[in-house]
Amino acid sequence: MKTAEEQFQRVKRVKDNTRFDVDSLHHYNLYMQIGNSDFQLCVVAPRENSCLLIEDFKYDPCYGNDHLYVIDRIFDGHHLLKAGFWNHVRLSVKNRRFNLIPTSLFLKDHLEDYLSTNSPLYPGEEAYHYYKQGQVKAANVFAVDNYLLHFIKETYHNRQIQILHQGSSFIEGVLKSNDHSHEKSMYLLFDESILHIAVCRDHQLQFYNQFPIRHPKEFVRYTMMVIRKMGMDQERDKVLIWGDFQADSDIFKELYTFIRHVSFGSKPAYLGYNFMFDEVADHQYFDLLSLHLCD
Repeated sequence: MKTAEEQFQRVKRVKDNTRFDVDSLHHYNLYMQIGNSDFQLCVVAPRENSCLLIEDFKYDPCYGNDHLYVIDRIFDGHHLLKAGFWNHVRLSVKNRRFNLIPTSLFLKDHLEDYLSTNSPLYPGEEAYHYYKQGQVKAANVFAVDNYLLHFIKETYHNRQIQILHQGSSFIEGVLKSNDHSHEKSMYLLFDESILHIAVCRDHQLQFYNQFPIRHPKEFVRYTMMVIRKMGMDQERDKVLIWGDFQADSDIFKELYTFIRHVSFGSKPAYLGYNFMFDEVADHQYFDLLSLHLCD
């Protein structure tokens, strides 16, 4: 059996030591994102809209109690995570248990009904939440593991925790991106072997979904499928991509052979970053940083 230290590995830590003040945590926002094999956190000073800290932890894929055990070990060994006096705390969950419902059809008493249309329900093991995507005029209905929810609420018992879905932060970030045009553009996020695809035009969302990826060719297949479905032109229309991979990865090479105008996305412009964050690739942590937009 692995020791507590072997359960996870911190793969990235960037901190703005020139600005971060541990005595000012009550002025800072804590943003966290949890998946089946990773955990990320970000600390933002909302008064200056500046990013102060990014950390990224990786672990073997796990679920339920095993999942919580690893998260608990990360929290136990961290000098900031158990502080209970943050300005705001936001938690984003990574899963494919979601459904976007038009606001005109949305009733908050029917969350289970909305979610059951595209995934099985486990009422004893999970809770159901929603986030209203204001610019999209839709509500993102999603499931959250009860073990995780209880752990987070107990940890921050004196704060109201905002629970969100990864898709919501990605959508909000895309809609605030400076890379929009009058033509349709495609925005991709590849994370934990899941491909997120959003299509926008004039800062309006026209399509969003997630696709499981097991091989680079599937990445291209799903991307081209949505391009055709949305009536886009692979020779003309722009495709931006974010995620945890390098420019020389097989996925990017494969995509570039089929789409002319594909490029990496940039860091969100609505936050400021000191020079030490130059070591973070511009196309990384877009969804984590975009939690800043999810009021």
